[in-house]
Amino acid sequence: MERLVVLGVGLIGGSLSLAVRAAGVCSEIVGWGRSEKSLEQAKALGVIDRSETDLAAAVRGADVVVAAVPPGAMEAIFRELAGLLEPQTVF
Repeated sequence: MERLVVLGVGLIGGSLSLAVRAAGVCSEIVGWGRSEKSLEQAKALGVIDRSETDLAAAVRGADVVVAAVPPGAMEAIFRELAGLLEPQTVF
């Protein structure tokens, strides 16, 4: 896998990112979120390689996208994702 996109870099998304990094199965981990502060902290801790606050930019070229956002936010995120994912992207 070349590019993993994690939507939400909190406890669940951050833990997943670190596990993927430790396993060495991904070349780039992109974190998406609404808070620049959280994204910058995730980058500083080595949880993600790159951050995006724009969903379309985050998922462009992704091999795998994982939603690690609160359940109450999922419907809105899924609606926003409609039409953004490439045919080969696993979500």
